[in-house]
Amino acid sequence: MKLQLVSPVPDVGFAFNQGAYWPVGLLTIASHVKRCVPDLDIELFDEALVDQHRRTQNTISGDIVGIQAASCLTYGSVLRLAEAAKRKGAYVIVGGAFATELGRQILEKRGCIDAVVVGSGEAPMVAIVETLRQGSGIAGLRGIPGVWSRCNGGIVGTDSDGPFDYERCRPLDYSLVPVSTYHRNYHLMNPYFDGACQIFTHFGCKYRETRRSAGKEWCTYCSLSDRLVLRTPEDICTEVREALKSANVRPGARLMLKCYGDNASALCEHLDAIARALAGDPVLVSFDLWWSLYAQSSFITPRLVEVLQRLRVWEVYIGFDSGDDGIQRLNSLGTTTASHLRAARLLRDAGIRIQAGFVLGCAGETKDSMSATVRLAETLAGLGNVDLFHASPLVVLPGSPAFRMLCGCVPALRDIDFLNTTQLQHEWIRHFCPQLGEPESALHLLDRTARGLVALGRMTSSFGGWAERDGAPSRVEAR
Repeated sequence: MKLQLVSPVPDVGFAFNQGAYWPVGLLTIASHVKRCVPDLDIELFDEALVDQHRRTQNTISGDIVGIQAASCLTYGSVLRLAEAAKRKGAYVIVGGAFATELGRQILEKRGCIDAVVVGSGEAPMVAIVETLRQGSGIAGLRGIPGVWSRCNGGIVGTDSDGPFDYERCRPLDYSLVPVSTYHRNYHLMNPYFDGACQIFTHFGCKYRETRRSAGKEWCTYCSLSDRLVLRTPEDICTEVREALKSANVRPGARLMLKCYGDNASALCEHLDAIARALAGDPVLVSFDLWWSLYAQSSFITPRLVEVLQRLRVWEVYIGFDSGDDGIQRLNSLGTTTASHLRAARLLRDAGIRIQAGFVLGCAGETKDSMSATVRLAETLAGLGNVDLFHASPLVVLPGSPAFRMLCGCVPALRDIDFLNTTQLQHEWIRHFCPQLGEPESALHLLDRTARGLVALGRMTSSFGGWAERDGAPSRVEAR
């Protein structure tokens, strides 16, 4: 029996780093399954590494096919892969953040999908493999924690036992991914580096957890739900050593350590402890290691910047999102335009690069607030240390406050699994950005403005559909 785990490409749009990072979530699952079921044939298939014409038909080969459904932006590709796998007689399992939020709807509407994993996938996938190998079929999955499936005309399952302990998966098995290909792609994107490795310093977001524990909403567009877990500096150093050894990275190589943990800037003392541990590690000091982290501008202080320098942080991705303080307050972003500018200047003075993110069309957006965002972006561009301007109309993601807000206005959305991004954006604009005018025209304005902001950087990235809805480059709009 063969297990094939698949990372699909987005339905539309493209990421500037597509094909530069291996799908670490699937690698974690694959490594854990391989350790628990050592005689199982396992393949990790990343569509980003495959020519478009070779996708789907000739690449689905598992008896069990697990597909990552990260968001509504990839769900069309998930269905394309699921249908191809089912035609070949495979058991089809879907997991990820999107599947976790919409598991019932998926099983009600998609006969090509046999089961949905809710929450962490490591332990459930081991149990799924063992059950199916015993010949119990899909009916045997109903007792596995975190797995939902069909049985006797209904949908049955149990919730997850809780978050999986990431350290149980280590060391990750890098023989399951073509490390050299990813490193080569990363080098093409960022020629200062020989490659990159994903290393989590933490999971979850302190800002979101603080807001949620106080009964308050967090960033309107954010659909992430992991609870905050800080990894020990010792575990982080050990994993970096494991990754370098397993990937046969030579001493002296310059590598980017990419942490996908949200808002690392809220964890100043944790980062300080990591910096001290790395500096004292006799193996790691022989490599030229740098970090890429996520940040919220309100947490960036002179003290944090000093820690970032000692940690050797090369770049920080900051969600600036809006240049209008009213929009930032209304959408619970926890920032101000003043904090944006202060953070950007502190990082510039410290020689740290910035990747700037903007979400256009947050609740309450107007042409005046968009003009303020454009002015902020142009000011940031003038600082000279912003490499990427990532801009998109707000994408209404299941699990986010925005989705809950929109379902309150359009209850029928709760029963749909295939949520068309553009249609959702039209509904969002109609209900929460009425001052932008008629939704279709308003979305075109957001698209054009996003394109103009992206053009301020040296790298290009498109999510939310703007690259497909309007093909011609445009100057910055909403002045």
